[in-house]
Amino acid sequence: MDSSDSRFTQKSGFTLLELLVVIAIIAILAGLTVPVISRAVESGRRTTAMTEVASLEAAVRAYYNEYSRFPHQGANKAQYIGGNADLINVLRAIDGEGNANHVNNRRRIVFLEVPDRSLSRNNAGDIETNPDMVDPWGVPYNVAVDVQFRNEVDTSQPHGILENRMIAVWSGGADPSDVSRHLTSW
Repeated sequence: MDSSDSRFTQKSGFTLLELLVVIAIIAILAGLTVPVISRAVESGRRTTAMTEVASLEAAVRAYYNEYSRFPHQGANKAQYIGGNADLINVLRAIDGEGNANHVNNRRRIVFLEVPDRSLSRNNAGDIETNPDMVDPWGVPYNVAVDVQFRNEVDTSQPHGILENRMIAVWSGGADPSDVSRHLTSW
């Protein structure tokens, strides 16, 4: 027998057909797992936002219990909608806008610990000088308080007047235009 006989030589490696089958299997598995992973990530974001909404409401309530008034800058500032940096400075006991010389938190009590991931960032990715507390989608949390002590909170739009409440905190979530999916403290 000749050693060059092709019947007895073995080739190593994959055939083109085997390679295509492996690629197809990987694509099918990826197609099945990507939606599951994205749902899990979204669920994690919603959970984080709900925890932060509750923490923010508890911090405002603790401030009220300590000072017998709500944290606000100027006369009757009752809403921090679309920007809450002044309020966050007061609750974090930071000397800055809304709390210059600790005027709104003289005892310098830290009512709220905010992780860096929840602070707004500039275009370079650095935490802003006067940051808002933002939800996992990068949008500032909204806060409204009853500074008139009428036992109602005016959230303006999108939720209107909430009766029998002193504080309202909410996040627009992944789709702020869908009010039914907002993450709220009530």
